[in-house]
Amino acid sequence: MKVVALIPMDLRQTPLGLPSLLLHQVAGQSVLQHTLMRVGQIQAIDAIVLVHPAGQLPLSSLDVELIDKPVIAFAHEAGVQLNMQQKMRLAGRKWSLHSWRGGLGSATCYDELLPAAPLAQAMKHVSADSAILIGGDWPLVDPHWCQQVITRHLEAAKSMKMVFTQAPPGLAGIALAGDLIEHLADKNAGFGHTLGYVPSKPQADPIGLDVCVQIPPVVRGCAKRFIYDTPRSAALIDAILTSPDDELHQQRDATAVCELALTIDHSSRFLPQQITLELTPQRLVQGPVTPHHYTQFKREPIAVTHVKRIVEEIGDASDVVLTLGGLGDALLHPDWLAIVESARAAHTLGIAIETDLLIDESQLPALLDAPIDVLTVRLNADTAATYERVMGADHFSTVTRNLQWLLTERQRRGGGLPWIVPRLIKTRETLLDMETFFDRWMHFTGHAVIEPATTGRAGSLPIAPEQSPVMMAPPRRVGCRQLERRMSILSDGTVPRCDQDWQGEEIMGDTRIASLYEIWQQSQPMRQRHAHGRWNEMTSCAGCHEWHRP
Repeated sequence: MKVVALIPMDLRQTPLGLPSLLLHQVAGQSVLQHTLMRVGQIQAIDAIVLVHPAGQLPLSSLDVELIDKPVIAFAHEAGVQLNMQQKMRLAGRKWSLHSWRGGLGSATCYDELLPAAPLAQAMKHVSADSAILIGGDWPLVDPHWCQQVITRHLEAAKSMKMVFTQAPPGLAGIALAGDLIEHLADKNAGFGHTLGYVPSKPQADPIGLDVCVQIPPVVRGCAKRFIYDTPRSAALIDAILTSPDDELHQQRDATAVCELALTIDHSSRFLPQQITLELTPQRLVQGPVTPHHYTQFKREPIAVTHVKRIVEEIGDASDVVLTLGGLGDALLHPDWLAIVESARAAHTLGIAIETDLLIDESQLPALLDAPIDVLTVRLNADTAATYERVMGADHFSTVTRNLQWLLTERQRRGGGLPWIVPRLIKTRETLLDMETFFDRWMHFTGHAVIEPATTGRAGSLPIAPEQSPVMMAPPRRVGCRQLERRMSILSDGTVPRCDQDWQGEEIMGDTRIASLYEIWQQSQPMRQRHAHGRWNEMTSCAGCHEWHRP
């Protein structure tokens, strides 16, 4: 069998729409050169195939003498527009860039390398039977684990048409049979359909089957992105490839890469990757599942001029995603659409809206017209009775009717964005609805979220009682997983230390007088305390049971 390494690449831009860094020089070589030199060490492949848009000449920028395998350039039609399915897959990845899977619709890091049509054409061009799929901007990809997935695939190529690992994005490729690539191309399909949960086709999680090659825990648990496409991940890779003890960086395996990455702290250099902006704290429901059942929020809606300053800084960061919602319903802000448009004009990577969807049907078309990636609907029930108990109002039919209109109209328009994601908070009252809720909305919308109940106890005053059916926190505490990735901005412009500080009692800074970056730097001591196990030094953190939330 002929096996090749397929390397989708574009010298102009990345799949996420950012400027391509393939020719950026690191440690004396371009990112693409680093990638191909490591890919060339995979013994099982016969050649490396660069799949690129027509009009580009990637071979002219390479020193092929340093690559241990033949390199073939295959040009597909220039200017091919991403199809609707691929746009959705990429939008679904924006909130999970550091994980190999977990995006909306179960999108994986391998889905970022699609669509499959150019890959299938390249396979036919070189008469290959199987391939390992690797990004051109994966300069730390591990040849050993790539060899392992190919070997496992070739042992039973007809029954294991896809073999992968749980390595972080950029450290290991996925082995594929040629006919599977053709199937993906014919159906405009992605890997999430196989590697995620589909209620209509229940199966065991593939990570527990032979198609998943097991890797060391330090690699599997390393929540880092090793793809050279964002300033954040590029800085991490630069540090690894230029570390003083890394003269033989071409030999550094995934375990060594992850061990070194975990010692590198760039959190003060970059904004958190996820920012939530509360446009207004107001909601039209005040049931016991909402914070509004326990306290009043007297903050005014945020001014549009203030938001514009915030989103300009977010856009400059290039890889930060913005969620408009927080404690309130974003659609209750009179200028929500203008705010969305300003965020998109500032080149914000991803935009989501959180809402109870209690709006008039005449307002619904604007949601489909708006340049947003995700619309999260706080449904919190699968029956009208449960909705009334937990949300405190008889609005279930209104919300579900609006959801149905959005889904039907989006389909009439040909599908596409935004993702529509119903959400349910798991409490004693919603427990019986949970299974039918999840299966129903996974079927109709492609994604649904079940999240734990929270208490708002990060501030000095306990507000809400514990509503979870069971204690969700693991037995051994570690540093809060929220602090390095997320920031919440209240509608008065203040930034609380934690998104559980509903009343803003412990403030890190104020966006009216300081930049997001300045405020983020001021929070570094708090993050360091958590990193070194000293959370008990902070009263609001010492008794927290929600540090484990993803």
